Amino acid sequence: MNSHFTIVINQINEIDFKKDLSSINQDIEFIYQNTPLGMGDAILKFKGSKHYSSADHVLLTWGDLPFIRPSTFSDMVDFHISEENDFSFITANSPKAYTRVIRDNHNKVLSIIETHEEGLMPEPGERDIGIFIFKPKKTLEMLEKDLEGKYGKNTGEHSFLYVIEHLVASGMKVSGYKIASEKELISLNTKEDIDEINNSSNYL
Repeated sequence: MNSHFTIVINQINEIDFKKDLSSINQDIEFIYQNTPLGMGDAILKFKGSKHYSSADHVLLTWGDLPFIRPSTFSDMVDFHISEENDFSFITANSPKAYTRVIRDNHNKVLSIIETHEEGLMPEPGERDIGIFIFKPKKTLEMLEKDLEGKYGKNTGEHSFLYVIEHLVASGMKVSGYKIASEKELISLNTKEDIDEINNSSNYL
């Protein structure tokens, strides 16, 4: 299986990204989302990738997750391929689940709720951590459609997680894989987030 790396960025940051990634001996492609219209919009930019037409699966991760173990990625890929899934994602139990994985009585994934878009408070439960693998043609086709939940109720942005419910409803095979560690739940989005990690003995 051939692997290629595509990073969705704002074009004004390209020089910084190239500098930071200069030591990595990999085929890295940049595609641009110059106006931040949401995660769904960012993922649709992959249609402009030179790898789109040949990609059987896309491994997607948000850029704010510094503590992901290589084994988490490899285990997820093995799980996704062995189960012949259309869409898979990593989950963990969290004391403050700002997304909520909804399952039926047979543990089948039904949807993921984004609490901030629904006006809900985070509470203990299972959440995704921001790592996904999926068949791109089917998923991007759903993202292009005018489906319920496409735009966030509070942000108005083109969301991404809403697509899971529609993939399930259309008969696609979707699974959540609960293997993330507590440390892998950490995301760094602000200087305050970084300061908190630097000042905590738990993560040094």
